[in-house]
Amino acid sequence: MECKVSQRQSNFEALRILAMFLVLVVHADYYSLGAPDLVDVKASPLSSYIRMFIESLSIVCVNVFVLISGWFGIHPKVKNFCKFIFQCLFFFIGIYLICLLLQSAEFSLKGIAECFSLTKSGWFIKAYIGLYILSPVLNSFIDAASGKQIKFFLLFFYIFQTLYSWLTEAAVYFENGYSTMSFVGLYVLARYVRTSKEKIFNYSAKIDFIIYAIISLFISLCAFLPYVTVLCLNIGNYKIISLVDIISNRIFLYNNPLVIVSSLYLLLGFSKLKFVNNFINWVGASSFAVFLFHTNPNLCDTFFKPIIQLIYNRTGYGVESLIFIFAFLILIFIIAVLLDQFRLLCWKYLSVVRKSQ
Repeated sequence: MECKVSQRQSNFEALRILAMFLVLVVHADYYSLGAPDLVDVKASPLSSYIRMFIESLSIVCVNVFVLISGWFGIHPKVKNFCKFIFQCLFFFIGIYLICLLLQSAEFSLKGIAECFSLTKSGWFIKAYIGLYILSPVLNSFIDAASGKQIKFFLLFFYIFQTLYSWLTEAAVYFENGYSTMSFVGLYVLARYVRTSKEKIFNYSAKIDFIIYAIISLFISLCAFLPYVTVLCLNIGNYKIISLVDIISNRIFLYNNPLVIVSSLYLLLGFSKLKFVNNFINWVGASSFAVFLFHTNPNLCDTFFKPIIQLIYNRTGYGVESLIFIFAFLILIFIIAVLLDQFRLLCWKYLSVVRKSQ
């Protein structure tokens, strides 16, 4: 939820901005272009690995956003909740109306339902609202429990999630990290780590960033090397190749323990940076608009995804492609932040009208 710019810590706002940009990168890579498979690795091993490495650096995005909420704690207030819902509705309804006027969308019950996240789209909003509702209970548990109790809770929570969600998908309610259930673990983890005096959480920022980079490198190698092994051994068995595809893709799930640890150390690195920058605070206050803008059901599959695919098909996944895609993502980020300024003006006007009544 938002707070006044003067109250914002620029290091965390910079991390929030980075996390939202990494969401764009994730959606521009695997979501838009699909995960590299054996054919891609065989045809262009370097570009395939680069995509895997970029995905491993970026897949921390959602976890980081939730960890930031856990670091500071969610303190539910009706005004803040209404402000969050207004921001969501502003983008979803506003963009849907514009698309209707431009005749790029049809008026339908599905279109209306999507504006209120009543379909499978907008999973993050619903998962985060669930966390928001549960936050008073989680806060009470964290305040009342001892450090040892919280540590055991986290230990068994992540053993359970890893075994029954990431490895086997037996516990479907975790939804591979796309759920309130997974957010609960991240929230408690961040609250615990913030006050922990354990050495592994109190390295210098430099060491934290190195750990994040090393884990990201390891994740990308875990996704890439099985394909290399299949190619080197000249294995043509369909079942084995399918298994390799599954393993490679599951590496990049939010509930992968390595992804969670990587996300945590990126958070820890930024938490130890101390600086003040009003521009970063200003952008950070509107960073969530980037998510609401580019994942809009009326824009993502009909605008964002096709443009990424067009750039990739025209340039290939080399340096030129990276430059053009990077520039496009920055443009999307800027447009979303600027659009959010109008949303802030509307909210301010509604607040004045409400007070005057």
